Amino acid sequence: MSKSPNSPTPKFENLDHNVLQDGIPPPSAPALAPASSIRNMSPTSRSSSRRRKAAPAYALTHLQALPEIRPIPWILGRELPPEKSTNSSRPQTKGAFMLLTRGEIKNPPCTHCTTGAGRFSACVALDPFYFGACATCQMATRGHLCSLRSDEDGSCR
Repeated sequence: MSKSPNSPTPKFENLDHNVLQDGIPPPSAPALAPASSIRNMSPTSRSSSRRRKAAPAYALTHLQALPEIRPIPWILGRELPPEKSTNSSRPQTKGAFMLLTRGEIKNPPCTHCTTGAGRFSACVALDPFYFGACATCQMATRGHLCSLRSDEDGSCR
């Protein structure tokens, strides 16, 4: 094909224009819910009244500030080395051992300690630490199930 000298040269001014999108509005950003509506949403798995925040780090500081009143009441043969007990890197374990040496011996013991579970010869707890749960249950990651633990309204389980 030959070009005629009088034919106009095509102009390509808008290279970003797509003729297939004529008449279609540009995509918008996805709609986000306002933060206030997210805060007011109720959780699906539990009611918000049952949710509790983890014990703050300063709780360990307060527990550590209390005087030690007894050695760890180990059951013979169930002792742990310091790196897994008093020197543990886990705040939950460290707190349980501080509670053992500073808390009150509970009589009657919680239902878990009554069965002889755990490593300790005594059931030790101290309100308000761990909501009253004993050190044995707290160390076994079952403090929320301890029969000595009190609910938010102050009632025991």
